[in-house]
Amino acid sequence: MNLREKLVNISISTQNETKKIIVDNLLNSFNNNVFLNIEDFSKTCYLSKSAISKFSLKFGFSGYRELINRLKFERENYSEIMSQNLQSKSFAELKNYFIDYINFFDRYEKDLDNVRSLLNNKTIIVSSNQLFEKSKLLYYYLRNNNNEVELSDQLFPNYNVDVNTKDCTFLFFTGGMEVEGIFNLYNKVKSNNKIVFFTSYALSSRIDKYDVKIIFDKDKNSTNIFHRSTIVGYLVSQLINKIT
Repeated sequence: MNLREKLVNISISTQNETKKIIVDNLLNSFNNNVFLNIEDFSKTCYLSKSAISKFSLKFGFSGYRELINRLKFERENYSEIMSQNLQSKSFAELKNYFIDYINFFDRYEKDLDNVRSLLNNKTIIVSSNQLFEKSKLLYYYLRNNNNEVELSDQLFPNYNVDVNTKDCTFLFFTGGMEVEGIFNLYNKVKSNNKIVFFTSYALSSRIDKYDVKIIFDKDKNSTNIFHRSTIVGYLVSQLINKIT
């Protein structure tokens, strides 16, 4: 579920007046493609900047700026998806598109074998919001397979992970805008643990120590959310097949 969908769900279900005001104004920002700084946004909502910052923190972001950057990113990708008019593409066109991607990612087969071996260690999965559903799928499979595994909680500092952890496998899923917290954690644990990254091309240059790094963008251009979700889902399914 993307951020916009989460906001829509909150708007429908919340009984908290302050939360509803913030959420409805964020959705208006998205729909109108007009994103205000926190000072102007607080005036629009008739709420304090601290109330808006508190909402952003509880939602798993470092602050309002990171939250609004995430919404901007989703808006840009939303426009890209709509402009591509995927609904009008024939089944054959879509099939060929994804077959081309699958052929490209077959080169990562040995890397996936290495990831499978590293998952024999205690594993801590850490994911950005954009890829959280895919990481959760892998987490539930590993747990049901009796692997020792944890899934990070995005609402806590350091993703609720003990930064003194040693001799574990950290499996990072990184894509989108809200990744600063992940890289802060990575820099604290990379020296004493095995490191696996599923990441975008743009973020890959920030990873200087790793055991396995799989880049899910086919080239230097960012993959839109629709395609990225499908591609990462394919990679996770291939990893699960190797564990089975």
